[in-house]
Amino acid sequence: MQKRTQRKRHLKYWISGGIVLAAVVIGGAFGYYHLKYSVNTYYVNSSAILYAKEDTNSKPLSYLGRNSAVTRQGKGYSKWMKVTYKGAYGTKHGYILGTKLSKVGFKYAQKGTAYYKSADATSTAGKITDHNVLVHTDATSGKVATDYDGNKIYVDASKLTAKPVTFSDSYGTNHYTRYNMKKIAAAAKQKKYQVPSFKGMSISDITNARGINRHHPSKTDQLDVWDSWPLQDKNGNLVNYHGYHVVFAMAGDPVTNFNDSGAEWGASIYMFYQSVNSDTSDISSWKNAGKVFNTRTEGSTGSKYLKEETEEWSGSSIQTGNNTMRLFYTAFSGAKKYGGNGQNQQVLSTAQLTVNATSNGLVIDHSKTTDHKPIFYGDGKYYQNMKQTQGEAMRFTADDHTLRDPHFIEDNGHKYLVFEGNTGTKFSGAAYSDNNNYNYANIGGSKKYQKKVQKQLVKNRNTWNGIRNQYANGALGIIELNNDYTVKKIMKPLVTFNGVDDEAERPNVFKKDGKWYLFTDTRGSRLLKKTANKRGIYMLGFVADKLTGPYKPLNNGSGVVLSSTDLNQRSRTYTYSYFVINNQDSNNLVVTSYMTHAGNAKRYGGHSTFAPSFLININGDKTSVVANSILPQGALTAGVFANTSGTTGTTTNTMANTTSPFTQNQN
Repeated sequence: MQKRTQRKRHLKYWISGGIVLAAVVIGGAFGYYHLKYSVNTYYVNSSAILYAKEDTNSKPLSYLGRNSAVTRQGKGYSKWMKVTYKGAYGTKHGYILGTKLSKVGFKYAQKGTAYYKSADATSTAGKITDHNVLVHTDATSGKVATDYDGNKIYVDASKLTAKPVTFSDSYGTNHYTRYNMKKIAAAAKQKKYQVPSFKGMSISDITNARGINRHHPSKTDQLDVWDSWPLQDKNGNLVNYHGYHVVFAMAGDPVTNFNDSGAEWGASIYMFYQSVNSDTSDISSWKNAGKVFNTRTEGSTGSKYLKEETEEWSGSSIQTGNNTMRLFYTAFSGAKKYGGNGQNQQVLSTAQLTVNATSNGLVIDHSKTTDHKPIFYGDGKYYQNMKQTQGEAMRFTADDHTLRDPHFIEDNGHKYLVFEGNTGTKFSGAAYSDNNNYNYANIGGSKKYQKKVQKQLVKNRNTWNGIRNQYANGALGIIELNNDYTVKKIMKPLVTFNGVDDEAERPNVFKKDGKWYLFTDTRGSRLLKKTANKRGIYMLGFVADKLTGPYKPLNNGSGVVLSSTDLNQRSRTYTYSYFVINNQDSNNLVVTSYMTHAGNAKRYGGHSTFAPSFLININGDKTSVVANSILPQGALTAGVFANTSGTTGTTTNTMANTTSPFTQNQN
């Protein structure tokens, strides 16, 4: 009886154990299946690329914006994750870097949403003043954290929206919109806006533009000379400096630059000058005073940033005393192997120069260079800074960060710098922004046009141009300076280009006939409109009653002042960096530029050099290129020959056949 009871008991244990074992096996199998084969949703936490293979050099299948949903079989993360993406243009299967994905997606806080200093706070700390502020959460209740205006805040999860909302907010500044951009293609075809043709002309390198070869100091090489600007007074008028016109320009040695992997590596600012009584048709009339700085920190008290500077980029210059000038320029810090910080950082900077007139011309007294210092790094709120760019765009090349080309101007005793930048958080900028798709103020035009464009933008948001649109946040910025040329006040942008352009270069502003005129250069490849010629080069212009705006695009809203749509960067006659010189005595103003793309001499022949100047006519909110007005290379005034019996050419306002009084055979 006892043995039978024991056998029953053992059988019971075996059955129980079997059930447990079966449960473990079945559960394990189910868990394994769920881990490996179940379909799970992930969200892109920053802009990413869906590749055909587990290789960043493989074919891109799609460009995914932040918060794009993808699915995969199984859970967990790995370096590469095979995912499926269902977009507006079909389903795609490919590979994405695991660091780009998260199980938690994003929601959006809207304008007027209350925020708190902590998760358990009961009193609000303020209200959000923007739309579609990203919040990384999948919560539906309680307070969740996010970053806003550079601070950590908490918002009520129940107040968030699952998708961005459409709105219209100008942020109190002027926008160059997609509707304005739409007009570029038609305007560019009109002859009155086209850069004159220089084909067939005799073009020369700047004879005296030579510099010391970095690898062989006993030798000198012909320099490339590109972005240039004249010495002006505080009001933007051309200066006669001891009987000379002075021009500053970016220049570099194309031989050693090309060998060191970059036409602009080591670019320095040089000073050139020309006697006001010279025959300006002779390129050798331009003399070279050499580099503005013998060292990157000349005249500095030891700025850490200037010690890391690798290049000097363009800006502006004013006369401040009988023998002194103030230079404003862009201090650029590039690759670490060249001594930079590796961040491609750009900082608005300045220095006081002493330049003496001698019997041999103008001489820079480098021992008296003073007050060499950085001025503005970008504040993040009004203008995007490098930290914001590193946080997002340095991981993805859709964003072109800019903070450069400072242009000095004075108005009613107040000092200002106008510059190229990108909008910050207060203007829906700072790298990636869904608001470029949803803010009607960026689109412009009628409501019907806005709805049509927005629908297409949202559909295309995960194409390359769609991603670029969400990063594009160019701006023409302005700051007020103290008398010691430090920042007094950071001001709202004069013009923004959100969703339109990321690179509005070489801003130039002056007052004429009671109006303020603002100009900027850009490339078709930077504009986010298919109808804009990608090879095109453009100068856009704006007009306002006050320096601070509001500015309106010239020429019937297109803004196009100059266009050149058939340029080839390998061509000798490639021109860019147009600069308008004010003339209070005439409505026909000189335009300068450079000719031949930097670095071409090493590859195709012909150094970058001063391009022939020409005239544009300004009449209220209209401009036009003046026919038959081609001037000598680098000319700053409309007189072709000074103190000679030469001709100034015809200055009519109709675009007849553009001709030149100079030799018509190209080098």
